[in-house]
Amino acid sequence: MRLNCQSLDLEEYFDLIHLNELLIPSNPVPEAERDRLILVAELLSYLNSESSMGIQAEEGFESSSYELKRQKLYSLLTIRDSNPLPSWFHLKLGGLLQGELKDKQILNVNSIPRIDQSMPNTSYKAADCCALWLGDITILKCDAIVNVVNKRLLGCFHPFYHGIDNAIHSGRSSKLREDCDIIIKLI
Repeated sequence: MRLNCQSLDLEEYFDLIHLNELLIPSNPVPEAERDRLILVAELLSYLNSESSMGIQAEEGFESSSYELKRQKLYSLLTIRDSNPLPSWFHLKLGGLLQGELKDKQILNVNSIPRIDQSMPNTSYKAADCCALWLGDITILKCDAIVNVVNKRLLGCFHPFYHGIDNAIHSGRSSKLREDCDIIIKLI
């Protein structure tokens, strides 16, 4: 762990990783599984073509189901390093993730009971302004989340590991890993 870390103010973060820019898919969010299958196949094709990856789809993988292809995409993105992907890739992956998000029931964090509501006799001093959540963090509608991460900030490189770091990085796509890499190299 480095002790001489440079700090950045919020404006520097905004400019550095373009926090004010929304990741808007270039194409409509795919609704039909067939359209999602085509999109996943295109993204997989690009990842398989990266010479630095050295990872290819298994034999017979091309004829597999959407779910299996989606798991393969997730795996490749999880183990991939933080080298930037082309902007078209982020836009298409963003469209896929937005489509998948539509299938989930989103929870507004303001609807989660505060600690003083769920445990009225608590002695916790901040109970009136804190809530506890146990569940899928990727369905929360909120301004920010806090993640316990490794010192590289790049997420977990183990596909299907059930940690919060993996959930956050897979829910936001590889752009998050790229942004974290920019920040960690600067500080």
